[in-house]
Amino acid sequence: MKKSIMKKVLAVMCFMSLSLSQTGIINLTVEFNNYETQSDVYMIMAYIWVGDSWDTATLVEGADGWAMFPLAPPGTFNGTYSVSWDELASGTYYVGVFETTGMDNSTAVDIVGYYNSSVNGNNSLTEPGEVAVDGVNTVNLETMVAPAEVLEIYGEPHFNAENYTLLSSYPNPFNPSTRIDYVVPVGGMISLSVFNILGQKLSSLVDGYKKKGGHSLNWDGTNNTGELLPAGIYFIRMEFAGGFMTQKITFLK
Repeated sequence: MKKSIMKKVLAVMCFMSLSLSQTGIINLTVEFNNYETQSDVYMIMAYIWVGDSWDTATLVEGADGWAMFPLAPPGTFNGTYSVSWDELASGTYYVGVFETTGMDNSTAVDIVGYYNSSVNGNNSLTEPGEVAVDGVNTVNLETMVAPAEVLEIYGEPHFNAENYTLLSSYPNPFNPSTRIDYVVPVGGMISLSVFNILGQKLSSLVDGYKKKGGHSLNWDGTNNTGELLPAGIYFIRMEFAGGFMTQKITFLK
């Protein structure tokens, strides 16, 4: 009787041990197509965040949260490279790839993109998609494309997104201000915002109805509270019915 009880206890303990040790894996593949880095970077790093939503997600700290691509910036790169994270607890993760001067995410100077399967090339400049890890599953993400030119257009299949145009800001790089021109083919709600390389929204430039035609505005490098932002890389994102466009700009001081 005692032996039978002991066997059951050992079996339960073994099961609990296996359950506690269950972890998952995320595999990320990036295709670089004549991708040119900034001149002052030394690494291309991938990082993961974990949380119920992107707004509340936190960076996975230390070596468990980063992965280094076998590339030696600065330069122009072509080819397909893969990195992975293992021993991940069950949860919702978000993946981003950056140009950096070190291993830590705080050294990022430009963004290659966030993995988002709902965007062309699985690459978004501002919004990562959710990656679910459950127990011992291995998540093989679809290839993320790092293009030569940082400009993304996303829309429904029936929607001709090219009719909406976010023209090149001028001057770019800029100081103290840059002019942003955009075209609206039909009257409707338009949102024009500024994001940093971490995907954080800093300034809302337009948020309302715009009639058909060309529009322009000047941005002076300040956030929503009027504070001057530090020099660096930023992204102008125009959202409209059915899609959005994103453009990279550089603020100098």
